[in-house]
Amino acid sequence: MAELSKAKLVLVFLAAGGALGIVSTVAYLSRDRAVPPSLEVQPAPPTDANDSPGEPIPLGSRFGCNSPAAPPILFLGPPPRDSNDPDLSTPAAAIQTILSLVDRGATDKLAACVLEEAKSSPDGLYPRCLGQPVGLVEVIEEDDSATVVWEAAVHTAFALHGKHWSAGETMMVTSRLVRVEGLWKLAQWHEGDEDGEEPSQSTN
Repeated sequence: MAELSKAKLVLVFLAAGGALGIVSTVAYLSRDRAVPPSLEVQPAPPTDANDSPGEPIPLGSRFGCNSPAAPPILFLGPPPRDSNDPDLSTPAAAIQTILSLVDRGATDKLAACVLEEAKSSPDGLYPRCLGQPVGLVEVIEEDDSATVVWEAAVHTAFALHGKHWSAGETMMVTSRLVRVEGLWKLAQWHEGDEDGEEPSQSTN
């Protein structure tokens, strides 16, 4: 009878050991299974060291369509009042001096700033139809000749070469200058005056 009880106890231990072995094997196999693709952690994309995390990137930069800002217009200021001699040292200074002389009505000093064979008078279009504010746009200098592009406000409506300008608009003027004995003098007030047409004032 005692031997029968011992045999039953051995069978119980064997059954318990077999169940524990099955559970361990299942747990081991479950741990080695590949993680589903949907649960995999994706690595973060590399960041540029130059990028500042606190500054947003402009939308245009992402598409490469940012345009450089237009250069500011440098507005011409009046020359020093204590200067008796016209400043003709540079093309821009010469135009600035001529405009100032015209604005001040000092026409007696304009002769020293303008070539005798100049195609147009500097006191025609400006200040009869154009005036302040004026601004320097660009200076193109080559050897002893230069082109100065500047802007002026239209204060009196006029027509020139079939185009009408109204008060309040801004006209771009392209003047040509020539260097004579180290001084820049006006050769042509505006490149649009080749045919000698004079601007006609309009009441519209």
